[in-house]
Amino acid sequence: MSNYEMEDSPAPESKGEDSKKISFRFCRECSNMLYPKEDRLTNQLMFACRTCQFSEPAMASCIWRNSLKEDVQETAGNVDDVAQDPTVGNSNDSSDYDEIMEDSTELEDIEGEDVVPGLCTLCGQEILCPVCEKPTDGGTALEVDDPDKDANEAGDGAVEQEKRERESA
Repeated sequence: MSNYEMEDSPAPESKGEDSKKISFRFCRECSNMLYPKEDRLTNQLMFACRTCQFSEPAMASCIWRNSLKEDVQETAGNVDDVAQDPTVGNSNDSSDYDEIMEDSTELEDIEGEDVVPGLCTLCGQEILCPVCEKPTDGGTALEVDDPDKDANEAGDGAVEQEKRERESA
């Protein structure tokens, strides 16, 4: 199949500490997970693959366990790989955020308004209106005169005229 040597599915659970764990079993042909299934002819528990026709008899009768009180010891305190995780925020990001928020509160105090300035998501600088150079209104559109207002009104009048013509015909 490949350069990797595929080992058989894990051995059935042994007594002691390992008996609490339920191991996953994998198909020898396609490496997909094996699911418990009953062989109705022999009335025997089997593990079968859902993608191919492979199946093997189950050595253990426990296929599912609902553990309501479980000690989490395997992963407690293991944070070695968190520093390399790209989804975890950088400690420097929080200081930049604090500076930006301080600047925005000073702006609110000066103007006396509850305007949250729009900030650039790339550099964190405040985005100002290109016309009046005041802070944006928290993501709402800037009010400007519509240069095509007369053209839009003329178009609306033409639509109304056409509707009247169709109704009269």
